[in-house]
Amino acid sequence: MNTESQPGAVSAFQASARHSDAHAEEFRAMSLILQHRELLKALDAFEEEIARLRWEDLAHGQAPHQMWDTHLASSLRRFTLKLTSHFAAESGSTYEIFREHPDEGLVGALRELDAEHPTLFQKFLTVTDHIEEAELPRDEILGELEAAIADFRRHEAREDELFGAG
Repeated sequence: MNTESQPGAVSAFQASARHSDAHAEEFRAMSLILQHRELLKALDAFEEEIARLRWEDLAHGQAPHQMWDTHLASSLRRFTLKLTSHFAAESGSTYEIFREHPDEGLVGALRELDAEHPTLFQKFLTVTDHIEEAELPRDEILGELEAAIADFRRHEAREDELFGAG
């Protein structure tokens, strides 16, 4: 990752934030495994942006919220829309799995994972709201985002483990 700040330079994260909402339609049409990969790529981009922002804070002092909130908040809004679609698709597939494979262990594990969806969604939504409200220190908001990412990665890893993906 390039850690040199250049005036007027736009990070890859910021450039990706400008994509149209047509991408959301494409996302809904993807298989669950491709949705998983897309969501994990978004998390990677968020982590890169967190690292970039923290480096800027160390190098130049903490910047005002308005210098970063637009890009990060809009990307998080799109991410939460994708989560809504993804979680709905997973719930639909869970029903099909219940019908086809009435294994109590699998059913219980899937119900537990499905029950986590509202909490995971809310964590990302809360971070987005905190960015837009600009009332908390940036470091605290970035910490919330890191925690939400870690929780989502643990959730996805448990799903992968359950279905033998990796």
